Amino acid sequence: MHTRGGGVKMKDLHVSMIVGSLSLGHYLKNESSFIIAQIKKALYTMIQHNMVSYELHKRGYVLYLMDAEAVMCRQRFPRYIYSAKMIYNDPG
Repeated sequence: MHTRGGGVKMKDLHVSMIVGSLSLGHYLKNESSFIIAQIKKALYTMIQHNMVSYELHKRGYVLYLMDAEAVMCRQRFPRYIYSAKMIYNDPG
């Protein structure tokens, strides 16, 4: 998955889906090569597209929850568009 302005690679999302629940701070320190601005931009985009939800934890930090099924579904969108173009003979 790529964002328009940025480069969140599917490999990194795949790692976070396999690992499961992982604090963002831990991920940024140990697993990621992204800068904070890229992470914020990716979270904002994924929240807009209903792929990530968030809630305030009782200890005071924000907990982000990713809907893995929604993310994987978005990967197939180009295939759906291509199929529709081929069925209806739309060259553009």
